[in-house]
Amino acid sequence: MEDWEVNTVRTVYASGALLSILGSLFIILSFLFVKRLRTMTTFLVFMLGLSCLGVALFDCISWFLYKEIVPGGPLVELTMEGKELLCRVQAGGIQFFATSSFFWITCLAFHAFNILCRKKSEEGLRGYFKYYFIICYLLPAVTVTAGIISESFGETEDAVWCWITEEHLAMRFAVYYIPLVVLWIFNVAIYILLSRESHSSLSYGYIMKEGMKRLRLYILVFVIAKAPALINRLFNAFFSDRKLFALFLLQALFDSLFGFFEALVYVALVKKRLPKINLFCRKTQEELEDPLVRESLVPYSSIAERMYYTNSKKKRPSIQ
Repeated sequence: MEDWEVNTVRTVYASGALLSILGSLFIILSFLFVKRLRTMTTFLVFMLGLSCLGVALFDCISWFLYKEIVPGGPLVELTMEGKELLCRVQAGGIQFFATSSFFWITCLAFHAFNILCRKKSEEGLRGYFKYYFIICYLLPAVTVTAGIISESFGETEDAVWCWITEEHLAMRFAVYYIPLVVLWIFNVAIYILLSRESHSSLSYGYIMKEGMKRLRLYILVFVIAKAPALINRLFNAFFSDRKLFALFLLQALFDSLFGFFEALVYVALVKKRLPKINLFCRKTQEELEDPLVRESLVPYSSIAERMYYTNSKKKRPSIQ
């Protein structure tokens, strides 16, 4: 690529990271300070936000590495040794938090599957959380260790950003793209199971649709944001002598905005949620204090559904 193309990709990558920092901070701070939004499910979204924040912060190291991004020079003048060290730190940090975010999304999908399809309560799933932490932090740490031992961290093609170098193409696929594809397939499989369950269960139909809406949006962000990177790397693997500016630009844009996209999904799902619950479901204050009830509350899907539970005096089922 030409110099102006490389500089454009760097600027887009670093600028998108700033938006992801803001989005991730919104998820984190709203969870910490808005008590009524705290459930086990939103805790998983909170952990995903932490991983997205980590990725974005390490993305922003580019502001210190490349003078072309900041008019007048980089934010800090670095020696060649300092720049090389900071580049490897950026590469390791991106690898750790990016793969961690993949696993947290998968844990969120698995958690929703157990609640919506297997009808388990959130309290019954509490024991899984220790395994979530092991998977989402230990496995990414293993991939970073492999990168350090193989000395594969450094500047990528045309020095666009720092990650696993082009000479270690097999390492890229082993520790990043193959796990990415496997987890993508797993998430899509859960979505299909949820779709089948919603069609086979009439009483849970509307509640299933609400739960699926959450899962569908997170899967959609996961797939769309990572697809350009996968396409670009596959293209580079088969056509190593060609570098397409458009593919690198799309990868920089969607990769760096991943945390921002997740924040948009989070805003869309929690906005005006509790007012709807109080207006349509008319739960008591004691019930609203119960996180299991609060997690399952959704408006009636139709007048017919409301009349059915009112006239039959049957208890409306929750997602547990």
